[in-house]
Amino acid sequence: MVWIGNSISMNSATVDSDIDLLIVSDQHRMWLVRILCTHIFQFLRVRKTWKKHAWRMCLSFFCTLKWLNFWDFSLEKDPYLYFWILYFKPLLDYNNTYELFLKENSFWSDFSEFDSIIKKNKS
Repeated sequence: MVWIGNSISMNSATVDSDIDLLIVSDQHRMWLVRILCTHIFQFLRVRKTWKKHAWRMCLSFFCTLKWLNFWDFSLEKDPYLYFWILYFKPLLDYNNTYELFLKENSFWSDFSEFDSIIKKNKS
């Protein structure tokens, strides 16, 4: 699964913004996926570098299906993480991973009041 996040997903991107991606893989394939993505994006010259940042892909976030609950690394009363999760937009969603992700994080955060945003994200 691949999601877009941060400034672009929150409709606050500028001409200097990069494209932040979160990639979810099978538990036993994360490092393979990470290496392949890095090499492919580097080969296609679309990966963010120190000199070329704007509208380049930033491979910031990788996780596995086993670790979809982000509570473990959240700060105490972390409002940024809440909205970060809320505004993720799935680009590729296999086996309803997006729904699973929201469910895994719902015990610490109630997203139901923002159903309209979540429905928009799915589309």
